[in-house]
Amino acid sequence: MRETDDSDLRLDLERAIARLTPKQRAALWLWCQGYTQEEIAAALGIAHQQVSSRIWRGIARLRDQIKQNRPKMG
Repeated sequence: MRETDDSDLRLDLERAIARLTPKQRAALWLWCQGYTQEEIAAALGIAHQQVSSRIWRGIARLRDQIKQNRPKMG
């Protein structure tokens, strides 16, 4: 049963990631790989503040989409 739950969560996460904008996905991917916001800004050719915005808006969007697809826990 737990394996099914993990598989379902993984599918929900993959779908939510696919719904991010390409800019959010790029910033989040680099951030998850351990790059600093300064390094991400340089790699993407954008301002540091834009990196921060893309990361946090992307996380919020992921959270909202997963909440929509997952039943309440507990």
